[in-house]
Amino acid sequence: MSELEYRRRLIKLLSAERNHEVLKDGAKLAERMIGLTEEGEEMAWKALATFWSEMVLYVAPSDNIDGHMKALARGGELITVLWALVTHLGIVGRSDDTTTDGAT
Repeated sequence: MSELEYRRRLIKLLSAERNHEVLKDGAKLAERMIGLTEEGEEMAWKALATFWSEMVLYVAPSDNIDGHMKALARGGELITVLWALVTHLGIVGRSDDTTTDGAT
């Protein structure tokens, strides 16, 4: 069995009648990534780079100041360092954050 066939079988197994949406979504993403690798490996790497860049910048803003301060005291971690950078830029929340009263 080729590696491509193995990947396709694994995707089918993970996406078939599963109750966990994360597995279904992961299988869909894997299927798209296989499609990109068929076009060229460079396209797949570019898609991954874009995804992770956006994901890291999405999770960086936080209101957990105490947690980040403790992490910085230990030397920091990637998300905490990015939190510090985006906070200094004035980004203290996400554009999709809403308050409990429905205001944005």
